[in-house]
Amino acid sequence: MDDDSSSDSSNFDLSSYARNLRRHATLLLNQLEGRSYPQLKDALPEDHDRICSVLTSVSRDAVLNTNGEVYESHASELSSVRDLALKCMMDAEADFQIRSAWRAVYYDSALIWALCDILRAQDYEEDDYWIKTIEKLDTAIIVAGFDYCRDAFDLISWIQAAHPPSPAVDEEFHFLPRPTLEDAVILPSAKTSIPAFMGFPSLSKFRNELSKSPFIVRNAAADWPALAEGRKWASKAYLQQVAGGRGRFVPVEVGEDYRTEDWTRRIESFDEFLDYIFSASESRGADSGKARPVKYLAQYELLSHFRKLRDPSSLEFS
Repeated sequence: MDDDSSSDSSNFDLSSYARNLRRHATLLLNQLEGRSYPQLKDALPEDHDRICSVLTSVSRDAVLNTNGEVYESHASELSSVRDLALKCMMDAEADFQIRSAWRAVYYDSALIWALCDILRAQDYEEDDYWIKTIEKLDTAIIVAGFDYCRDAFDLISWIQAAHPPSPAVDEEFHFLPRPTLEDAVILPSAKTSIPAFMGFPSLSKFRNELSKSPFIVRNAAADWPALAEGRKWASKAYLQQVAGGRGRFVPVEVGEDYRTEDWTRRIESFDEFLDYIFSASESRGADSGKARPVKYLAQYELLSHFRKLRDPSSLEFS
């Protein structure tokens, strides 16, 4: 897809995007047909042969048959292969090469499933259909890792261009309020409060009082272009735009303390996560009488997941 084609929705024909998307899906399925995983073939020949048979037959069949009955059969087979790959990939006893092979199986099965969605789809499919397809691709990216996932990123971009969600992303930027209070921060999981300052403490204060415990400096990054130039990273609309629009998914950690039983990880809609962040900020200081779950994005390369965030104007920190 040419970069110029996405500049203005009035200058391109959505039906041509949809046709190109289907053509691209067919080419990818033809390339995936006959995939093999040498590490699995040596270690687990029966599993390898069954997986290759399923992926090859589905890839071949999906191009020729797009009716609902065939699709449901494909979905069941691909779901089984994907679940098996995830289980085996998480097996602590498997060595690195075997886990890498299962990771490739997971990614390929999810990719083929999304390609089947594309070829089966009708022009009138509603948003939910395409969001579920993007969820398959985003989940594959999250689970398999970025090394495998160029085709998944490309497909997400094509789907978002060919089938823009309705309603579209709000073009008006609404910003998170700047913190202004020099109040200590209290974390439920911490034994003591965390001191906060409106400016950097002096070197002597740091050495004598703060060097052995955490503290917060309010607005320390206020002059970074990501915040200073229109404060883009504090805008929900901007963050939705760099995701390409609605429908993307991210890995979210839920809970105040990873050592507790109620802490968990899940893959969640990026829109839902943004709603949580911005509603939490808007209600900050208000007593709603209802405890909110703690959610955060951590230990994940968000700049790789949303590549537009790599915009130099956003990342030039000083």
